[in-house]
Amino acid sequence: MGAYAGRLSNLAGELLSVQEQEKLLRLAASPALTYATLALFDDDLGGPSFGRLHVHNACVADVVDRDVFRPLQYCAMYFSQGCRELTFRLKGNLS
Repeated sequence: MGAYAGRLSNLAGELLSVQEQEKLLRLAASPALTYATLALFDDDLGGPSFGRLHVHNACVADVVDRDVFRPLQYCAMYFSQGCRELTFRLKGNLS
């Protein structure tokens, strides 16, 4: 998983049940992982998710919560469109 595997594992341990952690590990290890499968897992957790954060291409979070939900939006873009597309879209926002 890379440099952040330990941190992500600790975070998952704090936030997810044992069953949810096991399911996430199975999903991450699957060579057939798709965005749809990951989004379904995300939706099953409850609370804000890839699917519930946007409705009809509009963010449903309040502007004051932007700093909290913007990373989730970027994650959704990354997983649904791929890293190259995300990098291209973000270049104008990084300066």
